[in-house]
Amino acid sequence: MRQPEPDYQGPAVVVLGDREFAVRVRLRGHRQPIDGIYRWYGRIDPDAALDAAAGNRKHRIELRTPEGTAAAILGDRDFWGRLRLLGHSAPPYRISTVDDLDARMTR
Repeated sequence: MRQPEPDYQGPAVVVLGDREFAVRVRLRGHRQPIDGIYRWYGRIDPDAALDAAAGNRKHRIELRTPEGTAAAILGDRDFWGRLRLLGHSAPPYRISTVDDLDARMTR
């Protein structure tokens, strides 16, 4: 089964405490139908320095992309060494609008 395309894929900065880590991320999200809150999530490509700083605990972080900044939770590590990101409300990337989707369909 193929994974859906990310809403944002590219460079980001993870702010963990007073340290900053330049990383690459893949993020996607959706609006929850029950409460209407936008939930976004993704993974950070393996990064030795961030991995060492994060250890095996969850952390509250700030995630910055060229498109925006948001608070997030840095979570578990998968089999490939990618750390999970979880966030809610406004994501650190631009969300496609209906007009954006219409424009893509008419090209």
